[in-house]
Amino acid sequence: MINTELGKRYFESVGNKIKKEEHTWKEAYISNLQFTKPNTIPTDYKNFWNTYYDGGFAKVLEKYWKPDKKGKYKTLLIVWKRAHEYLFPNKK
Repeated sequence: MINTELGKRYFESVGNKIKKEEHTWKEAYISNLQFTKPNTIPTDYKNFWNTYYDGGFAKVLEKYWKPDKKGKYKTLLIVWKRAHEYLFPNKK
């Protein structure tokens, strides 16, 4: 969802690098609970972030994520790792 002109410019700047879909407000509202109530904080939230700040992504993987049946981690985790390396470049 784009809320500001700056957001619109950023969104347009990615071009065809992402999949884009247009939906009505009603469709977005029905499929997104954050429009009706705030998220709840996960029970392990503080422990997760303490682990991350103390030991980095490797410690988070060790403590919280288990490999799938083939012994590989999900692609989502790789994306999450890259995003956090970008956001926290000095944290290893």
